[in-house]
Amino acid sequence: MKQFLRILAVCLALFSGGHLLRAQNGYSYVDLGLPSGNLWATCNMGASSPLDYGDYYAWGELSGKGSYTWDSYKYYSPANGITKYTGKDKLFTLEPEDDPAHLKWGGNWQVPSVADWIELTSNVKCYAVTSNGVKYLRLVSKKNSREILFPLNGIRKENGTTAQADNAFYIWLSDRINGYLVAEEGDAFAACSKYSAEVFMDMQVSVSRCYGLGIRPVYCKHPKQNKAQREEQAQREEQERIRREQEEKAGEVVSVFMTTYKPIYPGASDFSSSIKLFQEFLKKNMAVNDEYSFVGSVFIGKDGRVYDAKITRLKIGGGNLEAIFRKAALSSPVWITPAKDSDGQRNVKCEILVKLVNP
Repeated sequence: MKQFLRILAVCLALFSGGHLLRAQNGYSYVDLGLPSGNLWATCNMGASSPLDYGDYYAWGELSGKGSYTWDSYKYYSPANGITKYTGKDKLFTLEPEDDPAHLKWGGNWQVPSVADWIELTSNVKCYAVTSNGVKYLRLVSKKNSREILFPLNGIRKENGTTAQADNAFYIWLSDRINGYLVAEEGDAFAACSKYSAEVFMDMQVSVSRCYGLGIRPVYCKHPKQNKAQREEQAQREEQERIRREQEEKAGEVVSVFMTTYKPIYPGASDFSSSIKLFQEFLKKNMAVNDEYSFVGSVFIGKDGRVYDAKITRLKIGGGNLEAIFRKAALSSPVWITPAKDSDGQRNVKCEILVKLVNP
């Protein structure tokens, strides 16, 4: 039996689904063709072959130990209870400094997330295998037929002995939140499947954080981020969203003639007084000494901003008058009530008569 396991370990360490394995940072992986590009490790952390159990870790700890109790848990004290990853600090995902895969294997290796596990199980077929008395689960990619194996490593609890071995495998996931479901403060989510010849029990189960479980690292395209980096990225994404919205608003300006709806200029009570105030504004900002008279089209957006201005009928004036008019109009204050067309949905081209003589 031992000789068989040694031969099997060597074969599995070199090949997966007929494909030579590759490595990141010296640790072998299998490319299962997943949509995300994630690369799953061939072995649990601390294992010498795919069917070795490997090391056991409490959630958020960096090494194995002899006993897995709350008294020995890194983020627990009798006086204060759980001290990190609580409702107070709003941390629901392992930080880089608490991720053993990230710290020990380096690069973009990390403890898989709930989303990583769901993606994996959505893209593989699973088989319960018994070979020479050894039981394990075989996950074969639907994309390229490559495979990874999971030993039935069970859970380690109080005295460090393995419970539930030969019945199920358990590996930690990096999250305390699964969609909208948040684990109890003393728990985190783990991937689990009980051995069955018929059914692959694709589960994310809530397990006490102080218990010892295996870790099957995943190599992700993007490096693991801490809370500050995640907040900074969220801020950048929000700024980009606002920028795109502003561009869309600018792009929504439509050339539509005024009908029953009329825009209101700041300080005006109605449309007629709006025109007078706007003409005064232009007079101060155009700085043209000669007399001029023209009909100008002012394009007012949904947000009340002036996005463009053109001279449609010139009566008196010339030279670069249109450029001067456009520059002045674009500097206009935001109109309090933006113009609308007849159905109240679009921005409008508001035609006004401009007739001014600057001294």
